[in-house]
Amino acid sequence: MNHDLQLRALSLAFSRAGLTPEQLWTRYFALGGAAGPMEVEAYLHGLMPLPALQRDMLAHAINERFDELNWPHRVPYTFPARGSGLLDGMRKAPPERLRAAAALAGRAPGVRIAIYLVGYDQQTLHPLHDPEAGMLEPCHEAGGDAFDCTLSPTAASLAIFDAVGHTPSSGFVAAAALAACRSDRRVGHGLVDQARAIDETISRQFPGGAFATGVLAELDLGSGRLRYLNAGHPPPLLLRCGKVVGRLTGGRRPPFGLGTGELVIAEETLQPGDWLVLHTDGITEARDDAGEFFGQTRLTDFLEREAAARRPPPETARRLIKAVLAHQNGALRDDASILLARWTKSDEPEL
Repeated sequence: MNHDLQLRALSLAFSRAGLTPEQLWTRYFALGGAAGPMEVEAYLHGLMPLPALQRDMLAHAINERFDELNWPHRVPYTFPARGSGLLDGMRKAPPERLRAAAALAGRAPGVRIAIYLVGYDQQTLHPLHDPEAGMLEPCHEAGGDAFDCTLSPTAASLAIFDAVGHTPSSGFVAAAALAACRSDRRVGHGLVDQARAIDETISRQFPGGAFATGVLAELDLGSGRLRYLNAGHPPPLLLRCGKVVGRLTGGRRPPFGLGTGELVIAEETLQPGDWLVLHTDGITEARDDAGEFFGQTRLTDFLEREAAARRPPPETARRLIKAVLAHQNGALRDDASILLARWTKSDEPEL
């Protein structure tokens, strides 16, 4: 079926299904949907495309809802028969795919990488339920933070974005950046091409001057070589032997959506046990009632105390968000997101 016709049918059906965006995404995710909550919502508003299989999974999720309501309406699929693809998707829901990919990535090069993520928005904490698989994207109703990670047999790809502003449109900008990054990465393109794709997508979809800061990074699992670029975002931190030993200040370029400028890929070599810390400015720029920032010094001290206490990354992330909340008396004024990646040798104990 024609993409535009299917989009109109999906949007109309969603308006009648009595579901919130989060409820629809949960149903779609359970079928094996691979797009994040913000990507799905942006698609329903006509702001970005989805692949045919993902559109059909979304249609299937709404049609199941219509079955519950005993309504005769149906959202059409891209092709007359999608049963086999949907069943395949049900066997390949994202958490299971990530677990298998993590195990494979650990066995192939003889190392293991453990990635832990936590996102916070409007007093809603998204904790990890399993040390091998976390939430790949936070679900924010009016937030502009987004982050992602993927594992292959040889590499890990990390990305974090922070769209300007604190409105629903900021969430769409972040979703567009995330979708463009994923799309280019999935066809084998590197960091430079991913950055250009993000620029072009934001400029095309949001011609009014929207932009997003962000970091794109690739970690070679065999050697520990980290390649990254930074589009106007807070520099990643490197934690080694329990101490923050540096800020990764290379690879600077303008924010995504404002033109590429000169693209330079920076490099850093990690040592076994190193932590890579990516965060949005909602962490360091959180203010207390007196206007004092949480700040870089507090963040550094916090990370070093957690490392000295040998707390695992998921607990570190949760405690950090709690500390940022406490600094603002329990009410965040901006999204606050952190991504912690720890590279370890396979014969070393996990924290």
